[in-house]
Amino acid sequence: MNKSETIGELAAALSKFQGECQAPKKAKKSHHGTYADLGGYIETASPVLSKHELAVTQLLDNDCAGQPTVETILTHSSGEWLSSMVNIPDEANGRVTGAQKAGIGITYMRRYAYAAILGLAAEDNDGNENLISLKDENVSARIEQLKAEGHSGAQIVKSLKASNFKLSANQTREILGAE
Repeated sequence: MNKSETIGELAAALSKFQGECQAPKKAKKSHHGTYADLGGYIETASPVLSKHELAVTQLLDNDCAGQPTVETILTHSSGEWLSSMVNIPDEANGRVTGAQKAGIGITYMRRYAYAAILGLAAEDNDGNENLISLKDENVSARIEQLKAEGHSGAQIVKSLKASNFKLSANQTREILGAE
C-alpha cells in the first residue's frame, strides 16, 4: 500500500462513506452461486463516493517481474490518496482464449481490489439457506452422538461437512470452541 503524506481528510471522508454506503446486491449468478459484479459495486458506491468527494481509479500495469497488476487508487478532493496494487493471477482455463482469460483475471481482481479499498462487502444472500442450524434436533443429536463417541470438535466438523452440511465460519468456531 502507498499513500500521500497525510490522509486525515481522506480518512474522515472514507469513514462517512462507509457509514452511508449500502452493500452491493449479489445479483449475478455463476456455477458457484450468486455474487456482486464489479458494475454492482461501482453503481452502489459511486453516488456516495461523489457525495464525500472521493473517487476510485484502477490502472493496469506490470510489476518488475512482468506480472500483470491492477493498481487501485482512492483519492479525495484534498489531494490525499491511498493506493494498493495486486497481481492478476494467471489461472489456467482451457475453455477461453488468452485475451478472454486476461479479461476475466482483470475484472476479478478489480472487483476485489475495489471492494477492499472501500471496505465494502456484498450483502450475504447466497448459501445461507443451505447452512445448518446447530439447534436443529437432528444436527444436535448427531453432534452429541459424535461427542459421546469421543470425536474431537475438528472431527465433528469434518463429519458434518462430509455429510453435506454447510457450516459457516461462526458455526465451525462454535463447534471447535466446545472442545
